Amino acid sequence: RRRALWGRRRALWGRGRALWGSLSLLPPPGCSGRCLLTPPSSHCSAMVSVTMATSEWIQFFRDAGIPPGPAVNYAVTFVDNRIQKTMLLDLTKELMKELGITVVGDVIAILKHAKVVYRQVRAPPP
Repeated sequence: RRRALWGRRRALWGRGRALWGSLSLLPPPGCSGRCLLTPPSSHCSAMVSVTMATSEWIQFFRDAGIPPGPAVNYAVTFVDNRIQKTMLLDLTKELMKELGITVVGDVIAILKHAKVVYRQVRAPPP
């Protein structure tokens, strides 16, 4: 599992900033891989969903002031642990440590930004 996760992180990092515009990274099980070269079809919808969620988390971490490399790693961790934006206020220093986020400045920045984003997610539309 750790090796697969590292490979996925490396794939995300290797694509760098192009990742944010990409709709596919790795083919889902049973996929021929053609979705890596062409727009994804219905058989790849789960991968598109994971990729879009990862991109959203990357943007969340970048908005919090996290550098690009750690932002990708943290985003993959959040997606792998099924963390939703509605759960942001439940994040604590202890949970962050358990998720592998140990840089104190990053923890503080993420927790502060989480409060702001949570209010935006929970606020009723005007």
